[in-house]
Amino acid sequence: MQKRYVVMTIYLIIVIYFIFLAFNFKGSINSEWTIGLFLLTLPWSMVSIVFAWALIHGAGLGFFAVMYFVFACLNCVLIELIARSSDNNSKNS
Repeated sequence: MQKRYVVMTIYLIIVIYFIFLAFNFKGSINSEWTIGLFLLTLPWSMVSIVFAWALIHGAGLGFFAVMYFVFACLNCVLIELIARSSDNNSKNS
């Protein structure tokens, strides 16, 4: 049980690291790191495709940074739910 919390913590740290590498917060982005950030926060980050033009031109980078962090947190919630379900299934067997 503790392992998944360590994995989720490392995942969140990596996402935060990618956010700082991807966004300059002065109005520009680093495309390679942004793609990595997008991939790390799938499936939720698919929403940002709609806003790709704004993101490419540096609009609302603070908003996107928060949004990607929230997406990462949602992924952690999903990991926890799946892990609990798996734990319950193994106990019932």
